[in-house]
Amino acid sequence: MKRILVIEDEASIRNNLLLLLKSEGFDALGGGDGNSGISAARKHVPDLVLCDLVMPELDGYGVLTALRSDHETSGVPFIFLTAHVDHQDIRKAMNLGADDYLTKPFTKGDLIDAVRSRLERAVTTHSEFEKSPLPLDVNVLDEIDEFARTLPDRSKLEELFVSMSARPDGLMVLGVSVDHFGDMVAGLSPASLHALLHHFANRLEEISKMHDGAAVHAMAETFLLIVPGDSVTVGAVSKDVLSRIRQPFFVGGTRLHLSASVGVACYPEHSRELDQLVASAQGAIFRARASGGDTFHLYNPDIELLPHYKLDLSSSLFNAVEAGELFLVYQPQVSLQDGTITGFEALIRWNRGDYGVVSPVVFIPLAEENGAILEIGEWVVKTAALQAKMWIDAGLPQVKMSVNISPRQLRSEGFAEKMQSIIHETGVPASCLGFEVTESALMHDFDTCKKVLQDLRDTGAGVSMDDFGTGYCGLGYLGKLPFDTLKIDRSFVSGLPDAPDKLAIVPALIQMARGLGLHTIAEGVETVDELRFLHSVGCEQMQGYLFSRPISAAECTTLLENRAGMNLDAMLSADL
Repeated sequence: MKRILVIEDEASIRNNLLLLLKSEGFDALGGGDGNSGISAARKHVPDLVLCDLVMPELDGYGVLTALRSDHETSGVPFIFLTAHVDHQDIRKAMNLGADDYLTKPFTKGDLIDAVRSRLERAVTTHSEFEKSPLPLDVNVLDEIDEFARTLPDRSKLEELFVSMSARPDGLMVLGVSVDHFGDMVAGLSPASLHALLHHFANRLEEISKMHDGAAVHAMAETFLLIVPGDSVTVGAVSKDVLSRIRQPFFVGGTRLHLSASVGVACYPEHSRELDQLVASAQGAIFRARASGGDTFHLYNPDIELLPHYKLDLSSSLFNAVEAGELFLVYQPQVSLQDGTITGFEALIRWNRGDYGVVSPVVFIPLAEENGAILEIGEWVVKTAALQAKMWIDAGLPQVKMSVNISPRQLRSEGFAEKMQSIIHETGVPASCLGFEVTESALMHDFDTCKKVLQDLRDTGAGVSMDDFGTGYCGLGYLGKLPFDTLKIDRSFVSGLPDAPDKLAIVPALIQMARGLGLHTIAEGVETVDELRFLHSVGCEQMQGYLFSRPISAAECTTLLENRAGMNLDAMLSADL
């Protein structure tokens, strides 16, 4: 078992890192400051050290210097952890003998990948090591330095910000981070890397000028574009930036393709302070990268996480099931033919003890990013299936229990088999279960997803296309997939019938679904007017606050016992 030493002065971060490492099968131990970390390293001689850069009394540089000067620890791989880094910091670390660095916030996947990669390199021979370029060595930093000099440096950013913030049309700061930068560095010769970086610098400068702005180097593979605009124009500008970065680069006769993750913050909407705008844009990069890269994310103060809080939540998610902190609520689905309850959608919630309830808007993307969604998702299906079986055993009306399936679950090995096993273990009739999948989940590996969905249908369970119209799945794809239900997203429902742009869309969706043999459920129905319109165009079912918010299992039981439903005749009467 490989031994990892974590040197971090903030106890919550240190403990979370130790927990994450232990969950992956490592022997992890910690040091609360630089001096105790050195003592632990000399006593235990770990296989790898993870060390915070900024600590009181003795910082990470001091720890690294001490370990490299000791014969027993001089060869131990060393990775810096830091929230504040630029290429000068990295250069100093590499010159002192650091092997790698991780920029906070980082995901569990980032951490484990870095640890495993460094441990694998540690067991190679010296000659093999020399042949394999590191993700960021001193020579690479020389190239980045020269690259950065072709752009305005950070010291000129304040001057640009002051002059451009006076514009009446607002200001955007775009953080642009090259995707898979480590692979690019490892796969190119120094000369090719030098040429590619200069081409990239020129393109960034061209892009910024086209948008009447400027490009600035931030750190390592991350750059800043400062351009006029606001949250209304951010989509068009960001998509243009991404599109132009995708255009091929030609280096030494070789055609190379790059992509980037873009995070955006707007002045004055998100802040009037430059440093905060830059931090917000860089933070939004992580959400773009978590979505697979080659996309943009607009900073949202309601859901963005501070680095320490994000790391704390990330590690806590892996214990949420065992700690009994997760629970389900259920939103009824109602027939628009007779007003009866036809089913429920199971929705997950997280009550994190003393910390209170964490919004699913926050923790679901994080769980998807760090992999905890696999265990959590399986728990959701099993819990919902057991609840449905309890209602059946109590002699209550049979209704369909729908559960949401994440993109990561859908792509995980043996997912359909696991779902079939849950159906068998719980004894719930497969026809009482429904799996809901969003459009975006289908775009990574269409053929594999199609097979998994068909395997789910073959169990006898239902499969729904959730939030239809908000993703990337065209109408042509819909007919090729084994769905039995189409859920119309609330964005198409809200405001009907007083939203002219939706008056034609919703009936067309319902007619298309009927032609494909699909049932239809409208989501987010909140007003009687919306209900009436949906009924008039033939929508079969609805769910939304007009009938009920998401409620507990006990409240659902009461509804089923009382044969409760919607008084559809009253709702549709002309005098309401």
